Amino acid sequence: MDATGRIEQDRFYSKATKALALVLVLAIVGFAAFYYLDRYHADRTPIVDQEVARLWQMVANDPSNPQTRVALATLLMHKEAYADAIAQYGEALKLDENNATALAGLGLAYFRSGKPKEAAAAFERVIELTKDNPPAQRTPAMATVHHYLGRIYATEGDLKRAEEQFSKALSIKRSDADTIYYLAQVVAQQGRNGEAIELYKAATALVPNYAEAYEGLAKAYAASGLTVEASYAGAMVDYSRGNYDAAISRLQGVIQAKPDFGEAYYGLGAAYDKKGEEQKAIEAYQMALRYQPDNEAARVSLLRLGVKPPVNVTPAAGH
Repeated sequence: MDATGRIEQDRFYSKATKALALVLVLAIVGFAAFYYLDRYHADRTPIVDQEVARLWQMVANDPSNPQTRVALATLLMHKEAYADAIAQYGEALKLDENNATALAGLGLAYFRSGKPKEAAAAFERVIELTKDNPPAQRTPAMATVHHYLGRIYATEGDLKRAEEQFSKALSIKRSDADTIYYLAQVVAQQGRNGEAIELYKAATALVPNYAEAYEGLAKAYAASGLTVEASYAGAMVDYSRGNYDAAISRLQGVIQAKPDFGEAYYGLGAAYDKKGEEQKAIEAYQMALRYQPDNEAARVSLLRLGVKPPVNVTPAAGH
């Protein structure tokens, strides 16, 4: 699984409920739904296999229905049966060459199969089809198309085109941590470390245990000569990977070097929180708010632990 595979593991639903939602949503929405469900729900459930079998039978009964083939291909994608998915998307396109959902799905299937040139061709065709349709250009599916095109261009070293695609994706869905992360990488490769730092921080604000983003943040801080901040980001890599004792030790060193580093206090609180040391976590969260009054994550964490955060926090002197 690539760098997008680490986002929150549990979504408060049972496996059966998730699988049923997967089948229903994929059948209705198609490609964009697959993209997000593929990132958030990696389980393979019997109900999906049953739905695949049912769709295979529907295709056999009515081979001329492109929608059925697209629905089947999308579920095959979830099962990582990429060759079969490509075949079904291809058959759907023979029946309807301008089926944007089939084209987008085909692009993703090629991408997952390690065929970026074929993927890019399919994605670019989707963009061409929607160029005169502003509402279609603003859909979640189009954000996904731009996201993957950006990744392909970035891999090819075409950083400007990659940045353009990631920016377009974010203009549709601003809270996509993965796209923000990949944009940060592209920006950093162009030597714009200040911008990269802000982007990596935005990604980790959305996904607090985003190890890859913290790794990028550490590199950007180091490239900017911010050694203490780089050490903080490295500690948060430990935190994100469940190495809480190592994170605590490193964060304590960061705080010793920079006692007013609010983000480091928050990280320390989060690590203590994960270890079940609530009082230490509370104290660290409170210190985070002392130096960083707008740290909503610290505020929410205190509330979750049954502690009322200060209503109006005045930053310590010099902040």
